[in-house]
Amino acid sequence: MERKEVLDVLLPQEPDYASAVQLGHEAIPHLEQIAVEEPFQLAAKAVYLAGRIGGAKAGQIVASASTAGNPRPMRMAAAAGAAFLLPEYSNPTFEILLRTDDYGITKTALRSVRRGVSSSVRERIAEIASTTTDDLLRQLAVDALQLQY
Repeated sequence: MERKEVLDVLLPQEPDYASAVQLGHEAIPHLEQIAVEEPFQLAAKAVYLAGRIGGAKAGQIVASASTAGNPRPMRMAAAAGAAFLLPEYSNPTFEILLRTDDYGITKTALRSVRRGVSSSVRERIAEIASTTTDDLLRQLAVDALQLQY
């Protein structure tokens, strides 16, 4: 697979991610390179697609994008892309994103949580549920906790 094939899928303003998943794991090295080297608008699409494709390497790409030094669109893409990863690959992303002060990122991360996250992620979600003054975040946290049992 050529990098150009992956770029062609990501270049439209709204990529067809359902079809793009068909690129499969062969696309992951290119997505990693795009996530690091390209402007953040394109990099964010690569991060999200990596999450949709899944796997250990995709989890690393998503977790790397979730760090505080990255632009907000990349962190949002990481939060959304984590929803498609198995818990063992999404836990590092949630560990980072559920500790941010950015409301939108926290909201997206809470919506992305799936059954089976680590105990430390569950503890952070419980902390959000018990300490936030925002009704929506509280409800999302409660919902995410209910998925775990």
